[in-house]
Amino acid sequence: MQPAVLRVMAPWFEEWTVAVLERLEALFEEAGFPDPGAEAGLFFAALDGVCRHFALDPEHYPLEERTRALAALWESRMPAR
Repeated sequence: MQPAVLRVMAPWFEEWTVAVLERLEALFEEAGFPDPGAEAGLFFAALDGVCRHFALDPEHYPLEERTRALAALWESRMPAR
């Protein structure tokens, strides 16, 4: 989150973020979610939060527990087919 680093990385990071969100949106659309763009944004934000917390305190952050919970949350929200 250092401003000098962000300035250098901004173009790459923006391109990467767009690509990830587009792929997530396609996956949520394929899964039948009514608003795949919103789901992609929410999922990406939740995953970003997990990653940030882990990066800040990897020794104490329950990464596996959080990623399992995140997967279970979206699995429980899957539209019926």
